[in-house]
Amino acid sequence: MVTKENQLIDILEDINTITDALTALDEGASDERRSAIWALQALVERKEAQVLSFEAQINEDGYSCNQMVA
Repeated sequence: MVTKENQLIDILEDINTITDALTALDEGASDERRSAIWALQALVERKEAQVLSFEAQINEDGYSCNQMVA
């Protein structure tokens, strides 16, 4: 079960990943820049997986996207 605390931790970890990547891209050597790009790619892949999981749960619960829009 995903709790608000877990969501907050995930958000803070994402912010840290993005901040570190931006620093490496701005100030780092080529290997640090490559590492930053990989970290950002991994972050995007995790977020895409979270969206797919969310969509699957919504479909399983019988909701459609149209029902969620206010």
